[in-house]
Amino acid sequence: MVERKLIRAAQHGSEQALAELYSAHWARAHRAAYLVVHDAAAAEDIAQDAFLAAVDALDRFDRRRPFGPWLHRIVINRAIDWGRREALRRKVAEPDSQIGAEGPAEAVGGDLIEALAQLPAEQRRGRAQAPARLHPRRDREDARPAAGNGQLPPAALA
Repeated sequence: MVERKLIRAAQHGSEQALAELYSAHWARAHRAAYLVVHDAAAAEDIAQDAFLAAVDALDRFDRRRPFGPWLHRIVINRAIDWGRREALRRKVAEPDSQIGAEGPAEAVGGDLIEALAQLPAEQRRGRAQAPARLHPRRDREDARPAAGNGQLPPAALA
């Protein structure tokens, strides 16, 4: 009964009511966050963030329902989100075990240099000519490869 009055007062902007709700629910919110994330500092941040989110959404709160379970669900959701973000950060921060110690750019660069060294001299100098179109237009007679040599006529490259 008292909690409903506090919620009603908080919905109407009472800072005293918010402070009392905070005091009444802080310990459980912090504990719930800690049980999910196992980090006291993170749990404190999560509980504070969840309480602020609850205050922001207080106008949508149904006063006929208990405040504690509603706040608890917000805390748990925030803690789960935090855990997902941390797991992603750890995954991104891990060095890729498939790439050598020199790093991705150097590993790829070395392979590329080896592949370029195996090319004929003309291709290494960049003088080889590639056709502009991989699939010539078949509606033009001059776009078909000349018989026997497999080369496209100059008009097909335009």
